[in-house]
Amino acid sequence: MRIFYLLIFLPILLSSCVSDKPTKTEPLLKATREAPLGWVVFKLIDERNFELQNNGIRSENSNTYPGTYLLKNDTLNLTYSIQPEWAGCEQAVIVDKSLLFEGCLGSLRIGVNNIK
Repeated sequence: MRIFYLLIFLPILLSSCVSDKPTKTEPLLKATREAPLGWVVFKLIDERNFELQNNGIRSENSNTYPGTYLLKNDTLNLTYSIQPEWAGCEQAVIVDKSLLFEGCLGSLRIGVNNIK
């Protein structure tokens, strides 16, 4: 009788322990810096897509600019889905632990770099 109860309740117990929440994957590259009254976050989400967040202290000042990228050697060529209001952010260069945008954002410190 104990085996019967064990066979009935064990699968129920095990299925309740399994989470259905999707695991959040770590970005390939994540670079950040504090900005005046906020911060800037750049993420390479996967092998093709990126996201640039320009966040202000107030939530209405937060803007996200998604797009696609092409990595050639140490240079990222960016194509935005939503064009930012500033110009000159179409290229970024990876130098040591920094991501350098020439002409628009300056440099961001790389915290995560899983690019192969």
